[in-house]
This record gives sequence, structure tokens and C-alpha cells, in this order.
Amino acid sequence: MLPGSVRLVRVGCGPASTKTPITLLHALLSPGSRLTLPWRKDFNALAYVLSGRGSVGTDRQPIDSGQLAVFDGFGTVPRLGTIPAHA
Repeated sequence: MLPGSVRLVRVGCGPASTKTPITLLHALLSPGSRLTLPWRKDFNALAYVLSGRGSVGTDRQPIDSGQLAVFDGFGTVPRLGTIPAHA
């Protein structure tokens, strides 16, 4: 789901050498927005917060700048959210 408050999603697959296949997504979310991504059940996903604070997962666990969330795959759908501007 890409609501109107998601300002940017970049998909990266540039010239990199890795031991396993990777997909890089760079998402810029407006305050108070949510982003839910379709994801392969057999792939893991990581979310790193460059700046700001928000929540991750269906249970909306808090996450802040400099923190990493690990989605373990096997049916986990990466969900990210941001804190509303007035919070």
C-alpha cells in the first residue's frame, strides 16, 4: 500500500557484488503515514531509520533514528509507520 503521504520509494539494484541477492528500497514517509510492502515469504527484510521516529510491524513497535528492525521472512510483511507531526 502506498498512501498519498508516502513521498518517495526508490528501488536500488545497482552495480554491487553480494553473496546473496538483495533488493534495496529507500522510502521517504511524511509524518503520520504508513507503508506496507509485498515481500517474498522466503526473504528477510531489514528497516533502518535514517532520521525521525515511527513504528514497525503489525504491533507497531517503536523505532527511532539509528535503529534497525529485522523482519524474519516466512510470511512477515514489512510495515513501517511514522509519528504524526503533532505527537
